[in-house]
Amino acid sequence: MINFFELDIRRAACHGIDPKKTGLEHATVLVDNQLCDLPQEVFELIKDRLAKAAERETKAFQLEIDHTNQGSFFGLCRDLKNQSDDVFLNRSQEIAHLLAEAQTKNTIPGGNLLFFEAVDQRGRTAYVAIKAETLFALRYEIINNQSKVRMIQDLFMSQTQKMYKFGIIYERGEEEKELYKDQLEENYEFGCFLYDDQFNVGSKLAEYFYKDFLGFSIDANPKIQSKKFYINTENFIKSNLDTSAEKEELLKVLKHEFLNHDETDKITPRDFADLYIHEPEVNSLYHNEIAQYLPEVIMKDPSLIKNNLQRKKYAFPNDIVITGPNNTFDINVKILQSMDDLKDVDFSNRDYTIVKILGKPEQEK
Repeated sequence: MINFFELDIRRAACHGIDPKKTGLEHATVLVDNQLCDLPQEVFELIKDRLAKAAERETKAFQLEIDHTNQGSFFGLCRDLKNQSDDVFLNRSQEIAHLLAEAQTKNTIPGGNLLFFEAVDQRGRTAYVAIKAETLFALRYEIINNQSKVRMIQDLFMSQTQKMYKFGIIYERGEEEKELYKDQLEENYEFGCFLYDDQFNVGSKLAEYFYKDFLGFSIDANPKIQSKKFYINTENFIKSNLDTSAEKEELLKVLKHEFLNHDETDKITPRDFADLYIHEPEVNSLYHNEIAQYLPEVIMKDPSLIKNNLQRKKYAFPNDIVITGPNNTFDINVKILQSMDDLKDVDFSNRDYTIVKILGKPEQEK
């Protein structure tokens, strides 16, 4: 991966993105016909923002280049380092139009697209596309001995303003290439990286940005695919197994796949189904509805499902929830399901609290 602090800027361009309006197919571009002057202190600030963002493991992802045609983001960047400034500016405008064309919903905000070319200390080139939403702010000033508060418009990438995304394509070094020698040429020669500040563990990455605009694929990213396997399998278990006991047991097995570090560092969804889902019809349903939409083999990375693994929860009707640490939950909480269970309760034992809750609990979440 590129070290942001080693980057030196070569050239940059900035274009405005006006959000999609009713009656139009997509957003529009407010083109700048000149290269953008980024003073050194501005570039140092941007590098600092990018470096800190890249460290946030739940919002930053190593992906793969998928779209490689001449008019794609990768295609426009691939041979750009040997081109003139005029070509660079024209390509930056084409890239801005790519982003605008990807924004086909009125709900996707506009902002600024900052595109720059940089080189690291080893001579490797990187291309960075930052989409930063704009905001309004107030500034207090004293001008000619008179106090004033004025509005600053179109402020972006401030320290507190986090609504931005960026994608990077960079040349791999020789050592890094060794790790990707089995990849197609594009992903052997180049790496790509995505940061999306508005992504959280309960949401999905913005497809319009990483897929439609940048042309990246999430299929090989361990964090994303581990989460996809876990959540989809969890929901399948809750919906398709017959008894509470079966659901409970298989949910424990699912967690064990990620919690037991002595196991393999890979998951094969089809093997998981064949090993643990024994009812033929349910097994076939899992293969058809879940496994076929996942990679054949997934490298385990629980970064996006840590809360699911560390917490256990029972949800009752009327918004009543019991939750606690996964590793001690079954010791501290027991649901009584028969008169025999009730006979074992010592009502004089003050170490316990006995609670009656209306309704049946949903399975663990």
